Amino acid sequence: MAVLTPPVIESLQIENFIYHVIRHDLDDPSFNDEVALEQEQKQKEFFERQIRRACEGTQFLFSTPDERL
Repeated sequence: MAVLTPPVIESLQIENFIYHVIRHDLDDPSFNDEVALEQEQKQKEFFERQIRRACEGTQFLFSTPDERL
């Protein structure tokens, strides 16, 4: 299993940013090209923090790993 070490996770930085907006009240997502984040760094810091939190992930251990679904 691949795991990012804490130093690697802490060193993650956003260089280029593309995101898509998914709304429950619309059928199709809004696909955006590269987005410039706010100059004052608040948006960049927010998204870097979210990426670091996602690195924690959720790990599942299956009781019968040899069975194929």
